[in-house]
Amino acid sequence: MIVKVTRMKRLLKSVTISTLMVLILSSSAYASEWIEIFYSGDGGVFYAQRNSFQKVGLDSTSPLREGEFKLVPPKNPHFAYMLALYRVDCQQRSLVALSASLHARDGTLIESDGVDENAPPAPVEPGTGSEAVYHYLCGHY
Repeated sequence: MIVKVTRMKRLLKSVTISTLMVLILSSSAYASEWIEIFYSGDGGVFYAQRNSFQKVGLDSTSPLREGEFKLVPPKNPHFAYMLALYRVDCQQRSLVALSASLHARDGTLIESDGVDENAPPAPVEPGTGSEAVYHYLCGHY
């Protein structure tokens, strides 16, 4: 009887650990899912990271949003893609890049740059990647 209880505990522990691993792996895969949001005429593509956006500030009515985006330029010999964190002011239709990093095809970091948070925001330009970022972040609330 004690042997059966011990086997049941081991089985339960094994199933629990397996379930947790599946949940962790599936959630990290979902968190890193990129969605195409803009294609430029020259072959550049903007992607938004699903569920990486958030409101900024203590007030739930804050017009500020932040999110992570990936830009894949048309055939660039210097880098394969750029990751950037943008802050958008939905009321002012403006945005600023808070950070940016350039990556090689294998994902290794080539260069990383923090952006001055005191830099003035740029206006959202119609028909550009900045407009796609604006609509993605401000359209989720």
